[in-house]
Amino acid sequence: SLGLLVRLDDEEEIDGLVSGGLDWSGTTHPSRDDIRVRMAVSNKDRERFRMAMTADGDSQDEAVSGSLGLALFAEADEKFDGRVSGGLDWSDALEASMTVSNRNREKLHMAMTADGNSRFRERDGSLGLLVRVDNENEVDGLVSGSFDWSGTEDADQTDLRASMTVSNKQRERLHMAMTADGDSQDEAMAGSLGLLVRTDADDKLDGHLSGAVDWSGMTDANRDDLQASMTVINRNREKLHMAMTADGNS
Repeated sequence: SLGLLVRLDDEEEIDGLVSGGLDWSGTTHPSRDDIRVRMAVSNKDRERFRMAMTADGDSQDEAVSGSLGLALFAEADEKFDGRVSGGLDWSDALEASMTVSNRNREKLHMAMTADGNSRFRERDGSLGLLVRVDNENEVDGLVSGSFDWSGTEDADQTDLRASMTVSNKQRERLHMAMTADGDSQDEAMAGSLGLLVRTDADDKLDGHLSGAVDWSGMTDANRDDLQASMTVINRNREKLHMAMTADGNS
């Protein structure tokens, strides 16, 4: 503690005391906060300001957690009594959280998850986010997706498939799926692209673009030198088809 007395013309102007303490005995005692700090300022035997802070943490093999507490008093009136706590766990998927409270009332809570999986020619994963303000869920979202190119080694499958889904409060907000496939021979190529877009469970686009080009006729006098085609469909209905041929002789 520190004390200060100031007297002018036999009149006390300041009769103050600043006291404090620091305790880290909890670092060796699991049932107590690791660190505790306190400070108080008084004048003329009246408390003017007081602060108390706590810090605590714990760690395991693949997880850590901790908290910070802060209490502020001015003129013996509690101004703030807050706590911030959080944790991080990567033992399986990744999970992280943070909570802010004041006067034992939750003000903000955030939680995030991340998970993924990989196989030989396939990847998938997800990200989750929860945001709660004054105990009211503002965001409870999940983004998930996958990417599969195993069809490049299997003629019976589409070469490439990809998808992404965004949901909030367990309701789908956006879904996108894409496919890509192709084939080539000595003097011909063909391929297709598919795209599905869905918002709020309503299909906005379910399209398919396919095309081919064949130049084998350049070595076959009975066929056109070049043949090309393109087709665009949406919701299983043809929207556009184009076909072109080119032939020549010299």
